[in-house]
Amino acid sequence: MKFRRFVCLACILLDLMVLALLMVPGARYAMAQTTAQSSGVTAVTHGDDGEAANRKALEDQAGKNAAKLMLRSTPDKSSVRIDGKPVGTTPLLLILKPGVYVVEMEGGPREDYARRQVDLLPKEAREVTLELQTRYPSSIRLSWASHK
Repeated sequence: MKFRRFVCLACILLDLMVLALLMVPGARYAMAQTTAQSSGVTAVTHGDDGEAANRKALEDQAGKNAAKLMLRSTPDKSSVRIDGKPVGTTPLLLILKPGVYVVEMEGGPREDYARRQVDLLPKEAREVTLELQTRYPSSIRLSWASHK
């Protein structure tokens, strides 16, 4: 019985430590970076801190032959994802490693959306403007034939 109480107490203390870390500004970023580095996997994080962390991870990989990618959208202030990772809102300038990226943007009241594959060359500067299209219509019309 004493052993079981000790294990439960240890679990509770661990949970409290994780919660405390999550409340400290920047700790989530540091924890995600540490986890990503130790596992060899790039962390996908969300929210303003997550977007900044994802942007920083992309820019850290850019190297000396980095390309510049200026992203704009119609309408402005659309959420941007690069290869599925949120990186900010338009207009947005990114410094990236040359390569192929999938750029996705979304926003608006009816979930407007756009997607494009971008191939960046070393030291290239490119501007991409996407016009978001409505994914969900504001109304639909149904009709059917009556059987007599």
